Parts: sequence; structure tokens; C-alpha cells
Amino acid sequence: LLAALHSKDFRDHDIYEFGVRYGGGLRGFREQLSEGGVQIGHTWGFDSFTGLPASLVNQGGKSNYSGYVAGDFGVVGSAKKQFRTWPEAEQAITKSIGPETTLIEGFFNESLTDELPAQRKMKPAFFISVDCDLYGSTIQ
Repeated sequence: LLAALHSKDFRDHDIYEFGVRYGGGLRGFREQLSEGGVQIGHTWGFDSFTGLPASLVNQGGKSNYSGYVAGDFGVVGSAKKQFRTWPEAEQAITKSIGPETTLIEGFFNESLTDELPAQRKMKPAFFISVDCDLYGSTIQ
């Protein structure tokens, strides 16, 4: 892909990822671009960061997702999570992904407003990754 690019200057385009968790995918992609000499604009990550919603948990305490429970895949909260607070998680994940990164916390149907691109000065997409854990999130 990188070899096929006619230009290496895409600072007027941004990267968007829907479903970030700890940011490993974004970090890896940014590293590959950097190693290939490709310059990009801003990186935007969208996620609830709370994991699977409680509404998926059935009467037996398990979800319909291969034995996972509500909150699995989240990054903040219980003892199983790496971070105690959202600001702590945001700082660490943003630092891990790299400079020029902004994380947007929340469910897509609430955080992706019509006003968001203008408010945040988002640019056209260089690359979009949809890595959601739920079908419902993916189609939003």
C-alpha cells in the first residue's frame, strides 16, 4: 500500500478509528506510515471505553458473546481494568498512539454528531478503521 502512494504528504488528511480500546491498532498503523515516510494529519479514536454494555447480559449473567460479561473489553473501572479513571486512560492511550491524537469517548450514536467535524476541525479521511465489538456499533 505504501509503495503505491504517489505522494507521501497527507497532512491534509486524518486517520479515524472506531473501536480503539488500548490503541494498539492505531499505534501500529501510525508506525508503519512513519517508517514509510508518509506524513499524515491528526489521528482520531472513537470508543465508549466501557466495554460490552450491560444490556447484553442475559439472566444467567453471561452475554450472547462467547461467554463475555458486561464491561469486558472496557479500559476503565473494575479491578480487571487497567485504569481507574477516564482521564488516566485517555492520557495513557493517547501517549501510546502518538502525537496529534484525540480520543472521543462515548457511544457512537451520542458522540458522532453532525457538528463534530466542524467543531474539531476534522479533515478528510486518509484511512478509516472500523474495529467495533458489536454489530450495532458497526452500523451506526
